[in-house]
Amino acid sequence: MSKINTKQKWSKEEEELLMNMFYNDKSYEEIGAKLGRSYSSVAGRKHIIRKKAGEAEAARRLALKKTMRVIPNVKKPAAIKVAEKVLESSLIGKKIREGSHDALKQLTRLVLHAEMLETQNTALKVQLAKIEKALRD
Repeated sequence: MSKINTKQKWSKEEEELLMNMFYNDKSYEEIGAKLGRSYSSVAGRKHIIRKKAGEAEAARRLALKKTMRVIPNVKKPAAIKVAEKVLESSLIGKKIREGSHDALKQLTRLVLHAEMLETQNTALKVQLAKIEKALRD
C-alpha cells in the first residue's frame, strides 16, 4: 500500500489528475491509491474543486448579465466575449478562478458601480437634451 500524504497541500497536477480520474469513473479509493491520499481527502478536495468551478461559472454569468445591461444593444456573443475578457484579464478574474470569496464581492461591487454610472450617464444625457432643446428655442 502506498504511503498516505498527511496535511500536505494539493498541487495543480494532483487536482487535475483527481478530476480526470473522477470523470473517468474511478472510485475515491482508486484515486487515493494513485495520489497517496485518503478516501476522505480525495472526496473533500473534489468537493472544493467543484465548488470553485461553480463560483467561477456564477461569476462569469453575472459578468455576462451585467455586461449586457451596461452596454446597450450589444449582441449576446459580443457580450460573452467582453465578460470573458474581463474575467480572464483582470486580477478579480484571477482571484475568482482561485476561489476567493472576496473577489466575488469585489466583482459584485464593480458591477453595481458600473450600473450606477450607467444610470447617471442616462440621466445626464436627458438633461443635456433638455438644455440643447432650450438653447435651440
